[in-house]
Amino acid sequence: HTRARRDTVRRSLGAPSAPRPLTMPISIPQVSLARVDALSVYTVVLAQCLALQVVKDAQTLTWHITGAWRTLPTVALALAVFRAHARPGDTRSTLALAAAGLLALTVNGSQSNHVLLELALCAATLLAAPGGSFSRFEARRGAARRAFSSNLTDSTRALLAVLYLSTGFAKLNDDWHDPKRSCCVQMFVGALAGCGVAPETAAALLPPFARTLAPVGATAFELAFGVALSLELFARRGRGRGRSVSSSNAVSSTEDAFDSASSDSTTTRAFAILGGAFHVLIALPPPPMSVYPFSMLMAPPYVTGIVPHSVTSAARAFARCQDEVKIATVIFVTTLLAHQHERARSKDEGLFEYPAYFAWRVGATWTVAAFGAVAYVAGRGVVFDVSDESLTRPDGREPGDDSSPAGSDEREPKAGDDTEASVSLPSAPLSATRKKYLPAFFVLVVSAAPYFGYRTYPAFAMFSNLRVEGGGLTNHWVVRSVRVSGSILSGDDSYDAYARAYGPDVAVRVEATDLPSLRDAQINLAPLFPEAVTRSLRLTDVTPEFLIAPPGWGPRYENPEAANVGSRARPLTLPLAEARRRVSAAMAEGEARKNGDKASFFVKFRWVVGGVAEARATEFRVKNGEVARSVKGRDAVLGAPLPWWRAIVHRYRAFDLDASPCRH
Repeated sequence: HTRARRDTVRRSLGAPSAPRPLTMPISIPQVSLARVDALSVYTVVLAQCLALQVVKDAQTLTWHITGAWRTLPTVALALAVFRAHARPGDTRSTLALAAAGLLALTVNGSQSNHVLLELALCAATLLAAPGGSFSRFEARRGAARRAFSSNLTDSTRALLAVLYLSTGFAKLNDDWHDPKRSCCVQMFVGALAGCGVAPETAAALLPPFARTLAPVGATAFELAFGVALSLELFARRGRGRGRSVSSSNAVSSTEDAFDSASSDSTTTRAFAILGGAFHVLIALPPPPMSVYPFSMLMAPPYVTGIVPHSVTSAARAFARCQDEVKIATVIFVTTLLAHQHERARSKDEGLFEYPAYFAWRVGATWTVAAFGAVAYVAGRGVVFDVSDESLTRPDGREPGDDSSPAGSDEREPKAGDDTEASVSLPSAPLSATRKKYLPAFFVLVVSAAPYFGYRTYPAFAMFSNLRVEGGGLTNHWVVRSVRVSGSILSGDDSYDAYARAYGPDVAVRVEATDLPSLRDAQINLAPLFPEAVTRSLRLTDVTPEFLIAPPGWGPRYENPEAANVGSRARPLTLPLAEARRRVSAAMAEGEARKNGDKASFFVKFRWVVGGVAEARATEFRVKNGEVARSVKGRDAVLGAPLPWWRAIVHRYRAFDLDASPCRH
């Protein structure tokens, strides 16, 4: 004020004003510390994971007006990702991101394990939001945000518990624990190669006893992690009930509205560190073996579901740092990722990546940084009080919260109540408090589907070497058989019996075909491994097989085994329902063409019943959209379309009758 008055006097006397400094101090707008929490970190991390979907859609979608119904959801997701980075502490940013992600993945996402888990995470975010999130009163929005964060912790913790228990249970099979075929050993060898370890050194680091123990340790870890998270979830709910009962009616809220503990347990912190190391490990192998998109997707639930208090403590400690520290951190991380991107352009030209994100080096670096931060935060724990009461000033606003204009009061007036911390949400009905567990229930249903004969892909049994198809004995130690087509197994060869066979126990072994959708139902990516990985696998006596069931295998890619479909050691074997879905879809596509180019193809196959392939081979031939007259009886079922809802529910991947190699 003194300088301003001095300049005014000088101008009135005709004197020049005092020179102003040419530089201004660097500053970052202050954000309410109550909004710097695990939920805001979760929003940023989830946004960066969903950005991969935007990158993939930008490369595959047509930007013509006719494809607007598919393009607009991706544009909405891109805008939501931008908003989440600009305002991560705004609950509306989190909900907009989850809604846009749910829409874009439903329209443009494929039926894969990664996309299903991403959908479950977006749904968990939306279902965890309580009423009051969009209230015009600041106090009510603050209470809703705390309830939102608590609900999301329960939801993601339950989701992780079910996921780890399901994947650990699927690994209880013979082939997972066979070092020559185990996905565990193969990916461990690939991770060493991805870190630049020479093949000879990798073989020395993995002697036979280490290769035998690695699958056992991985199975034990996943099952123990799932049990630990389940126990922590039940203990958390018990503390919430106790707090709800002991609270007075005037201040009580829903049992999930507020955290009843202000720190994370030693058990969850330890598992956060071990789980982070596990997901870094499976992201390090070079393409096409790396599964870094899945590892990236596991970071958001780790933030809110395992160590939310530790993350909140660290985030608020960082928010209190000087602006120069924040700017330097952002510059360092951005420069690191940009450097990795440039290295990828110059060194990764020969690597084959599917799906085509083209971001392995950047994604692996991001995964290492993200889970490294989670491990550091989990190791430190809570370093200062993270309760919202400690952030509230006597006037009901948090330090740094100067968003409200002078003289205004956005808080809901309440008699004798002048702080935001004492505002509570109305009690929610029991059904509303349980809806946050629906995503975990969805993961449980999908994971249990293979054992009940409904589907095997996607079913969250990825890279577990599990085999339940074919109608014979499975390789699982607990579920010894999956047989749902009893009449066929007892000798019924009629058309009607096979037309009703929707389970995995009745299958066809394709000896030869020129139908691309059937020929490419399974792709072995092992021929596309980098030379260092192939040599490391050979020196460690691991079978180089890495089979995937691609949702779509377009003309941009060539099946490395397309010419050997009928002669390779393991012919393509598919459950009948999956073969029917692909064959009938090809026939319907030909009928829909207006240029008169009807479908023409052949499939030479053998029936697989009771775990045994029949000796007689038959040929299913279609010419100009018509099935050949020689195709009769049960053989004609191959071209019969599935009911629309069964085509959605019953989806299967290929399998092998003798052994089960590493398969997605």
